[in-house]
Amino acid sequence: MILIIHLIVDIRTIDEKRSGIGQYTESYIRNLLYRYPNDFSIIGITDKKNKLVESLIKDLGIEVIEYGKKVFRSITIFKYFSFVKSEILKRNPDIFWEPNNIFPHSLKNKNTKLLVTIHDIFPITFPSSYSFKYRFYFKHAVRKTINNADKIITVSQKTKYDIEKVFGNKKISVIYNIINFEPNFMSISDEIYQDDFFLFLGNFEYRKGVYLLLPAYEQYLENGGKNSLFIAGNINREKKARFFLNKFIEKYPNKIKIFGYIDEKVKWQLLNSKRCIAFVFPSLAEGFGTPPLEALFSGRKVIVSNIPIFKEILEDFPIYFEIENDVMNSIKNLSKALFKSETLNKSPNNFFEYLNNKFSTEKLIDEFATELKKEW
Repeated sequence: MILIIHLIVDIRTIDEKRSGIGQYTESYIRNLLYRYPNDFSIIGITDKKNKLVESLIKDLGIEVIEYGKKVFRSITIFKYFSFVKSEILKRNPDIFWEPNNIFPHSLKNKNTKLLVTIHDIFPITFPSSYSFKYRFYFKHAVRKTINNADKIITVSQKTKYDIEKVFGNKKISVIYNIINFEPNFMSISDEIYQDDFFLFLGNFEYRKGVYLLLPAYEQYLENGGKNSLFIAGNINREKKARFFLNKFIEKYPNKIKIFGYIDEKVKWQLLNSKRCIAFVFPSLAEGFGTPPLEALFSGRKVIVSNIPIFKEILEDFPIYFEIENDVMNSIKNLSKALFKSETLNKSPNNFFEYLNNKFSTEKLIDEFATELKKEW
């Protein structure tokens, strides 16, 4: 007889403009219940229901507990955590899974195990992108979370290494992100774009390497480059970065095209366009890095920085440029990579075999289910 494992999962990051964590949470919930419908039951808990949460309820038949108020990075998050804790004590699940890095509470319930997914600890390892107040809060909260958790999952060996370097050896298992390739959008190969272009997709912020991208692109143009630069994602994440972007738009209005936040259809439309010469992702720090994998899947050439996470996730498939202590040298290296991408053939054919071996959804879900069934 199979004993069903009952979970409560914090799903507040699943919304219309879901982040990487929201996509991660939804993917694991859906695929876990599709693959193991008789082994697990899930109750979601969130701040405010939305269309994506309603689709989870409809598609999977799960119950979702609603706090009733939208929470942000402020005092409201503590009230939300207290609400979550009270529901856990009331419903007594086998596992409470917090996939959003932090749950700084002791459950005080011997029957419920605390599982936490930590995607990165950037406020500690890459502090320049965060306020002092948030860095202080994060370090305190993540330390408390790690100490209270019965099990920690990270989405990369790099994040596991960072946690153990800062906090010491912990009960950490590495299970990669599920990569969702939308089958309905795979055949989109529009030719609605008039120019050949480089594509950047992501939040437009310092950590994503945008202060390298724009000057490197300018060098590319000054040295005879012809391709346009398309930028898709949230361009209002950092005021300084937006101001920096505006200066380049004013200088090159016919070469830089801004899309802002885009849906899945437009994303795959851009990635599958034959006009896309290369996908450029010059990030300085990543917990995982899904967009370059999606670009390689689409047959695009990919340019990334030579940071450890990309070596782990992408191995030898992309074009790497070196990040140096001298910013001008890093910019020069990226500019050279833009030119290099024009002369290379498409991404290697054996990428699909690599993708299936390392990031198979079935493999990752089996690893996750195995962890849930272990005695912690």
